[in-house]
Amino acid sequence: MLRSALQAFVEGDVTKAGCVMAGDGAVNGSMVKLVAELQSAMRRDPKQIPAGLATISVAKHVERMAAHATNIAEMVVYIARGEDIRHMTK
Repeated sequence: MLRSALQAFVEGDVTKAGCVMAGDGAVNGSMVKLVAELQSAMRRDPKQIPAGLATISVAKHVERMAAHATNIAEMVVYIARGEDIRHMTK
């Protein structure tokens, strides 16, 4: 996702930027699902809490990278079209 966002920026490719933005929802959905599964596992077996928390931390960082990639993609659209699509209702 980050690589695609950077390629879209270098190439000024609005279509590629759109694909990056479309993928952000999937990353967010995966994050929610993963956290729910880890919480459930940690409730069942408290010995899993340290590993579960570490995994949640890593997942949160990955989610933030996807959000940054989306921000780059939004800027590609702005540069190419002059259209500010940030903070639009989805």
